Amino acid sequence: MALNGNLDSFFFASLLQHLAREKLTGVLRIVDDQEEARVFVKDGTIIYAVGSLKEARLGHLLRTQGVISVQELQKCAETARQEKKLLGKVLVEKGYISSDAFKKFIEKQIKEILFNLFFWKKGEFHFKETPLKLEEDVVVNLNTIDVILEASRRIDELDIIKKQLPDEAAVLKISDAFPDKKEIKLDANEWHVLSLIDGKKNVGQIVQLSGYETYPVYKLLFSLLSSGLIRKVETVALTGNGKVSDQSGLIILHNDVLGVIFKALQTELGHQSESVFDNSKSRLSGKMRIIFHKYSPSNPAITNVQVMREGLESLKLGDAAKATEFLMEALNDYLKFVLDNTRDQIGASLTQDAIAEAQRVLSYVDKYHEDSEEKDYVVSHIQEVLAESIERMGSGEKDKKSGGLFGRFKKK
Repeated sequence: MALNGNLDSFFFASLLQHLAREKLTGVLRIVDDQEEARVFVKDGTIIYAVGSLKEARLGHLLRTQGVISVQELQKCAETARQEKKLLGKVLVEKGYISSDAFKKFIEKQIKEILFNLFFWKKGEFHFKETPLKLEEDVVVNLNTIDVILEASRRIDELDIIKKQLPDEAAVLKISDAFPDKKEIKLDANEWHVLSLIDGKKNVGQIVQLSGYETYPVYKLLFSLLSSGLIRKVETVALTGNGKVSDQSGLIILHNDVLGVIFKALQTELGHQSESVFDNSKSRLSGKMRIIFHKYSPSNPAITNVQVMREGLESLKLGDAAKATEFLMEALNDYLKFVLDNTRDQIGASLTQDAIAEAQRVLSYVDKYHEDSEEKDYVVSHIQEVLAESIERMGSGEKDKKSGGLFGRFKKK
């Protein structure tokens, strides 16, 4: 019996269910561009699988788990080639791994190949019913339902993780605050993925170049972003008529400026710094408060992007351009109120120091992001808010801490 088709019309889970239900024996081959995988079934039960990706290779799996060194693996692979034996058999014979442990690695290898296939969005498949001749050492017996349930859990988790991550086109870079390597505990696979983050490759390219399956790479990127060890390279993208088009870039740019102010407050107020930001929310209009409802300066930037965009979407303001213009107005109003409250709490001179640091953040955007009238449009609006804050301080009472509101500026 032959079974042919593509994954656009016949899901991989449905294929496995069909093979199990009909108790078929043969080989299922799936091909997509440069990738290929083969799944061997006997009486509908999955007994083996091979794939073209690096993570699907037993030697790679053993090496990255610390079972064998690169040099030892190369010697065993050469022996296997010369003696026409399976690599696993040579590893067992030479004592690098026990027979039981080898079977566990084989099962893990096969499962990883299968789980990766559930993430394929397209691909041609062909099942050929044929007797199987596999050595007992590599044969497993996997319950099809268990495999499908575990894959479904991973897919659900990946969907959640993807909602927290930038899209596939987002470029990632190592954070300036990245600690010494000795302070970070990552395994060989994780260090490999981290080495691909260079401020030039996007999320999709990192996943592809890693040679690993999608799920663990996304999971690692999410952890690194949440911890602040890596960050998205932001470009404030606008349309040619001065309308903001990139909501995430807009939020993160304002979030960076607000983060500078938060640090200044923490130095003076400690844990009470959050109250300055919370009080500033109360001065916003009703709709704007919805956008900032779950915002916190202590959140990771990516979390603030998510909660603010969710708040914005809940307002149902119509087209994207209108919604993003409203977001920009809300961000600037909030920044203004935070600056006013900051001055009331720590004084004008320390607030001016924070503003000067915020200006350096904007200078970074000017220096390292592509020049455009649209970028200038966004940056100039933030600079205007900062300048107006200084002007309001200048028209108020003298700053007791500095002996005059502009005392620090005059000394400089």
